[in-house]
Amino acid sequence: DFYKRNTYWNQSSIRKRLNRDYLHGILTAEEIAKIVPVYINRADDSLSFDIPEGETGDRFFLLSTKEAKRYFRDNRRRCAPVVKYATRSMLWTVFDRWAHWWLRTPGELDADMFYVRDGEIMSINSTVQGSYFEHFGVRPAMYITME
Repeated sequence: DFYKRNTYWNQSSIRKRLNRDYLHGILTAEEIAKIVPVYINRADDSLSFDIPEGETGDRFFLLSTKEAKRYFRDNRRRCAPVVKYATRSMLWTVFDRWAHWWLRTPGELDADMFYVRDGEIMSINSTVQGSYFEHFGVRPAMYITME
């Protein structure tokens, strides 16, 4: 239930899970201090390092469709290799080599999200509550300081 029919990043349960549970569960305080917080604008799904007053910055986030295209310039590079940890779950894969993974960009319908499947960015029939989509992976992203 990553998004529970609410496909905006700022209200998603995956955002809360990544930035609360996983952040403190897998990283040390020293490692967390090196992550640069970002702000995701709900209106246009853009990412900014300027966090508006009263808002919370995210340390982990999912890539948008634009960012996935920018950082993974072709379909082959967007294919997510399945790691040993992921094989312990019910992760949807292609021949146990490539996992399908969520992006943070909302789809055309309220309950749809964009995702990557076989390197292709799509949102066709991606109702988040659908049983097929419950088994997609995530590729958390972050910006770190090199100081």
